Amino acid sequence: MQSKVIHLEEENALLHQRLFGRKSEQTIDPATPQLALFNEAESVAEPAAEEAEEEVVAPTKPRGKRQPLPADLPRIDVIHELPEHELT
Repeated sequence: MQSKVIHLEEENALLHQRLFGRKSEQTIDPATPQLALFNEAESVAEPAAEEAEEEVVAPTKPRGKRQPLPADLPRIDVIHELPEHELT
C-alpha cells in the first residue's frame, strides 16, 4: 500500500509539472516525442547550396493623419483658472 501511495504521489508530481511547469519547445522530453517529429526533415535532407537572395521589402503604407477641423466651425476658448494652492 505504501509503494502504491509513493507511485501515485510521483505520478501526481509529474502531471503537476507538465501542467504548471515551464513550457518550452526547445526542450526535448522523452515522454512527448512530438517535438522530435519536426527535426526529422533536417536530419534526412541534404544541405542545399545557399544562394544570395535579395531581401524584398514590401512598401509601407503611409499612416493616416487627422485632418484639421474646418475653419468655418465656431471656436470657443475656455480658460479654467485654479487657485494658487491647487496649482502644481
